[in-house]
Amino acid sequence: MLMSKGLNPIVLQGIQRSGTNFLSEVLMAGNYRVLNQVDPPRDDPRHKHFRWFADKDLIAMDYRYCNSVTATTIGEVNATAGWPEGTRHLVLFRDPEDWLHAIFRWGVDNEWFASEAEFIETGKHRAFMAEWHAFYGHWHRLAAADPDHVLILRYQDLKTEPAEVLARVDRFAGVARQTPIDPAVSIRKVRHSKPLDAPRQNLTSAQSLEAAAMEGAFDWRRCLSAR
Repeated sequence: MLMSKGLNPIVLQGIQRSGTNFLSEVLMAGNYRVLNQVDPPRDDPRHKHFRWFADKDLIAMDYRYCNSVTATTIGEVNATAGWPEGTRHLVLFRDPEDWLHAIFRWGVDNEWFASEAEFIETGKHRAFMAEWHAFYGHWHRLAAADPDHVLILRYQDLKTEPAEVLARVDRFAGVARQTPIDPAVSIRKVRHSKPLDAPRQNLTSAQSLEAAAMEGAFDWRRCLSAR
């Protein structure tokens, strides 16, 4: 069983450290059944971090995500992963600079590298951003082709206004509520994360920040302006 309890089925997508576990908590507080709430193996198409994009050479963060599968429509995604036809997907992204800070901290904690200097010297700062663009560029194309079944959300909005993000999801999923829900009331700690109010260590070098600003397949600012 990969799913959480709840009435309204939904699937989450998002690269590591994008806030998908936080979004899962918000959705479960809103009585959604998150079909991929529990993680299968990383090369399983049901995984919320699965790399659907075509150029698998761009997978640089964790080679356990390597696979030979891609999909050009949301119907193909659902069929390949075994989701029911018509299943809706939420795609969560984090602003690139904020995300690069987060994935750097995760990499240090998991001994991918020991320091920011090593992160830069090995080129991982740029490789990780290229993978970020490939991941979200692919989902952005799927969302543009089928907006009724793919909704892109921003982590920063989720963090500051979870009730409003849940209301957006409700409209997308066709869920009507008699009483609004404020999911932030019950969420203080998220799986695989420090407490939400705990201090974080950020990157400081110009090279890191330049990598975060690099352009790529995912025009996230355009995605925000189109909402």
